[in-house]
Amino acid sequence: MQEGREGEADSTSSTDTNVIIKHTAKNNKRNDKNDISHETIFNMAAGLWVSKTLATALELEVFSKLSGNKSVTLNELQKLLEMESRPTEALATALVSLRLLRLSTSETGERIYSNTRLSETFFDISKLSSYVGDIATIFDKRFYKNWENLINCLSSNKPVDEFVSIEKKRKRKSSSQSSKKGGGVVGDINPISEFIAKTIEQKREWVSDVLPYLILLFAGWLYTFSFLLFYYFLLLRLSQQRVRYVRASY
Repeated sequence: MQEGREGEADSTSSTDTNVIIKHTAKNNKRNDKNDISHETIFNMAAGLWVSKTLATALELEVFSKLSGNKSVTLNELQKLLEMESRPTEALATALVSLRLLRLSTSETGERIYSNTRLSETFFDISKLSSYVGDIATIFDKRFYKNWENLINCLSSNKPVDEFVSIEKKRKRKSSSQSSKKGGGVVGDINPISEFIAKTIEQKREWVSDVLPYLILLFAGWLYTFSFLLFYYFLLLRLSQQRVRYVRASY
């Protein structure tokens, strides 16, 4: 009985798998027919623009400054963000196209910007229970830099961290070798630059050798000047007392 049940379970699971595969294949064919357009390719290529725009808006706290269903004009938004008019308008237009800001028009024809329900719910930093802006920030600050080395990691079959450390070691090694050969960038320019660099280095060594003696000489001169000044005021004081004594005696 148990073997029969196991056989039935295996046949059922294989049947379900076949159904899923056939359903997925049909969906793929349907999507292939609908997605043959330049727009799909453009959306893939411009994905970084969207992510970077969102991360920048979160860093500037655009949605938090417009929280509470606040509606502002372009000039008011410019003052909130402490930016010039042109970049403020460019950022606001991008956020409107991403449906993260709502654009309306006032009675005087001015453009009015406010949060959408999506940005008000998930991108207002004061709403800790629903805020998810940290995800976009972490992706922007941590992960996307590593994706720049994707082709190198695929070619070398090494993780990102290992590949980056290897590249840093290689750059340090090459820079140290170039400095040993020609004295760095200055030494490779021309002989005049190399002569100037050596002269500056010799002057630095001379100054470092002579500086302690100059300090001692200055300290001795200052001590002598202080002693002479004290002796002068002492003699002046004694002479004044002697004059007073002579006058008093007469």
